[in-house]
Amino acid sequence: MRQQTTTTGLTDKNFNCQVLENLHPFVVHFKANWSGSSDIMTCIMDDLARVYSGKITFGEIDADKHRQIALKFGITSIPTLLFFNKGKVIDQSIGIISKRELLDKLKALLHDTTQG
Repeated sequence: MRQQTTTTGLTDKNFNCQVLENLHPFVVHFKANWSGSSDIMTCIMDDLARVYSGKITFGEIDADKHRQIALKFGITSIPTLLFFNKGKVIDQSIGIISKRELLDKLKALLHDTTQG
């Protein structure tokens, strides 16, 4: 039985409200249904979303279905992760990254929130 996801589903319509107007740390995973690499990142993100619940919000957006947002942020490769703090991009990652690398980026994101 699959555990309930702890990531927020994002669309062209809810992106601004959910991410850009959010004052808390947010990680957005730009993915596509055809991408095996996206599936790998989804598994890693789901694990870490449970660990960081209440501290960092995690969201996913299908870059093929919601092209307006993908274009706005210049997404040309899948998967891409954007790290937001107070509605602004402070870091990004393109392609598959390891759980360890993502943990390091999440720690940096939380550190950034305490500095600003």
